[in-house]
Amino acid sequence: MKALVYQGPHAVGIEERPIPHQKGNALIKVSYSGICGSDLSIVDGKHPRAKAPLIMGHEFSGKVMEVESNQDNITVGDRVTMYPLLSCGKCLPCRTGNSHVCRMLGLIGIDCDGSMAEYVSVPTHMLVKIPDAIDDEIGALLEPLAVVVHGVHQGRFRVMDEVMITGGGPIGILTGIVMKNIGAAHVYITEIDPFRLSVCKEVGLDVIDMEKENPIEYIKEKTDGEGVDLLVEASGVPVAAQQTTELVRCKGTICMLGIQKSLTPIDLRQLNFKEITMVGSRVYTKEAFKQAVNFAPQINDVLRKVITHRFSLADGVKAFEAIHDKKQNTLKVLIKSN
Repeated sequence: MKALVYQGPHAVGIEERPIPHQKGNALIKVSYSGICGSDLSIVDGKHPRAKAPLIMGHEFSGKVMEVESNQDNITVGDRVTMYPLLSCGKCLPCRTGNSHVCRMLGLIGIDCDGSMAEYVSVPTHMLVKIPDAIDDEIGALLEPLAVVVHGVHQGRFRVMDEVMITGGGPIGILTGIVMKNIGAAHVYITEIDPFRLSVCKEVGLDVIDMEKENPIEYIKEKTDGEGVDLLVEASGVPVAAQQTTELVRCKGTICMLGIQKSLTPIDLRQLNFKEITMVGSRVYTKEAFKQAVNFAPQINDVLRKVITHRFSLADGVKAFEAIHDKKQNTLKVLIKSN
């Protein structure tokens, strides 16, 4: 089979690999794989665990081609995606029902070969069926959608909350889409890139153009000086993290959805003065993943607006080149394997 392989820092290529038949696993014919920010860090040689050679990809849709009978209700012909988390089952988080924050947490596509190939082999207990109401392209968005659903849980969202999201990348925009469709009073989002700002507007978010507006002043004006109920930091940018405690109201909540790449100073005095709650969010629970799958058909059409580019597997190298080319205006990029 053909596979898109991370060959070393700044090097990816198409290689021939054997079809991965593994006893006890289902063989999946991959339809689409999404490129995630973690895949970009792998290619840049910055991911701490990914080792070349590696077939990347942990967000995908596909069809079951081979499976042993009576395994986890998975049968040949099922359309599926994957809950890709690998946990040890022994540490305290695993023992207490929190395996998504396992001390040894790994992911298929990072710690072992993933879905950017014609076929992928997956344990049946990690497969999740895709509803008939959504197609294979949207099926490849279910994993990042689960990240958002879990973040909503962590942020303790309440209907009619004033919500602000910092960062209009794929996760930020998906967060805005979900918040808008579950009853937020207003959803504000910050971004600097003109194309991403246009997508934010298209999906109905109240945009704050960082080139033109001071987000703190903007939010204070919109909320009578109080701030928002829930702030979701989805950019991973230090300046966004530094502004979080100024942007939320008294008794508000900050949910750190984006990962900061370095130590970032934050005015923690505001946690005391305003009794702010600050929470982290990492990947998703199995329940959040299932909820994302069930929720996707309700927002099917607007989810598709996040997909900007589709490349064949044979052109997979060009997909990564397009993401690094600012003129290409990429958001979520899919690789079509078959």
